[in-house]
Amino acid sequence: MCKFPSDWSRDGRAARHEWLKSPHEALANPLSDEAVNRLMDDARDLAFREYISDPDPPHPNEVWHFPPTAFIRHFRACGWFSKSEFSRIYPAANAVAIGKYLASINRTFSKYCISQGLRKAHFLGQSSVESGQLHDMSELYNGDPFEYFRRYERAKNYIGWLGNVEWNDGGKFRGRGFKQLTGRANYGVYFRYRGWLAWQAVGVTWWQDARWWGFNPPYSSSHHANLLPIHNPNLVSSLVASLKPPVIDHPEVLAADPLTSIDTAGFFWANNRLLPIADSDDVIAMTNKVRGDHAQSPSQFPADAHFDQRQSETSRIKGILL
Repeated sequence: MCKFPSDWSRDGRAARHEWLKSPHEALANPLSDEAVNRLMDDARDLAFREYISDPDPPHPNEVWHFPPTAFIRHFRACGWFSKSEFSRIYPAANAVAIGKYLASINRTFSKYCISQGLRKAHFLGQSSVESGQLHDMSELYNGDPFEYFRRYERAKNYIGWLGNVEWNDGGKFRGRGFKQLTGRANYGVYFRYRGWLAWQAVGVTWWQDARWWGFNPPYSSSHHANLLPIHNPNLVSSLVASLKPPVIDHPEVLAADPLTSIDTAGFFWANNRLLPIADSDDVIAMTNKVRGDHAQSPSQFPADAHFDQRQSETSRIKGILL
């Protein structure tokens, strides 16, 4: 707040506009007397202060104002994107997709403290690659999704990879949502977080049982990593009852519901404490966290990480937001 004369009073017009006749840091070329007089005539015609019905008005020279730049700072802090603003950030997204997801994106920013421009740039840069700029909220596949994602069911889940322990878990719990949340274990944590699954309904280390894949421990990656889940329905039922893996009947909600699709990405950020990484502006560390890689340099990422695209998207969005 600051105090300076009101622009909406007829009194004191000459004094308020006198500075326009002299060189000033905000005015390289002073106005002529004629131009200043025209400006004062306009100010007189626009003035309304004298018409305000107030028994005790403040003096025209003692009016409190918000500095105009304060409004700019305030609105920048609000952080909600309009459709036109977001179309600059995701130019490949069509109007229907932006209309479908934008409110949820804005809410997710507020809910998970993704409040600063740098945090938003990393969030949207990574998700641009994960979702194809809102085009794909479910992991792409060819043919039968259950056969296509069969590799996600292999016995390396025994050491806590994705938690897929049953036949068809790979396709059932394929990547969905803005961040492409993947795996029965990750779905289970999110469903419990949302209150859709009771915490006590899930065992602690339900995937750490070699019987899911039909081998005898100890686990050896060279011998067991590529084994697929067993087909014995009686044994599977017994394992489900005793080990209590998360039972999720409608995993497709992560892609079907707009709010849930976006919220999964915010949840992933919170659950993996990604805000400090975004604040450090480290795309390598961020990509490692998002994908589960362990690269120390861009060249160490596998081709399917699309690291160059993640880096360029984050940089491009930073140029818009910062």
